[in-house]
Amino acid sequence: MRCSDCRPRRGCGGGCGDFSSRAARRPNLLEIEVVTQIFHAAMRNLVARDVDCARGLLSAEDIDAADDKLVHWVAQTFGGRNKHFEASDEWHPEGLARHILHVLASPMSGSMPVDDEEVLERAARLFIRDVRAMAGRLAGSALADAGAVAESDPMAELAERWAHLFVGAPAGDHLG
Repeated sequence: MRCSDCRPRRGCGGGCGDFSSRAARRPNLLEIEVVTQIFHAAMRNLVARDVDCARGLLSAEDIDAADDKLVHWVAQTFGGRNKHFEASDEWHPEGLARHILHVLASPMSGSMPVDDEEVLERAARLFIRDVRAMAGRLAGSALADAGAVAESDPMAELAERWAHLFVGAPAGDHLG
């Protein structure tokens, strides 16, 4: 599809304003596949960092800093403030935060979050806790190395459950 506004001689190659289905788009945070990939990548990174910490390559402070960075990234991204992803104004962050509060009411008990960003941050911390708990259970199994643990079926299922939560789709097993 050719651009009718700027003329190709201006250097755009005729592609600006192309809103066809072939136009390049950012990954959409309402697509379950995209969000599953995000959570699965976060799991792989978490498990790898924890293994590095156990080997003495990272300190507990390094792990805490990496966790804080992940929590911030999740809140920013699913709050609709990450330019690399397409977000929905209705869902990110307000609709998602309400949904998370409804689904994870018990694990988030205590003081109520003050805003949508805090809800997303608390959910990210619960995700980290769930990943570490699952990794701990799997580490004692036949899955000896971090790669096998991170790529195992139980971890993939956990990533899918978190993705379902973050896109608002029903999940067979609630989290928290």
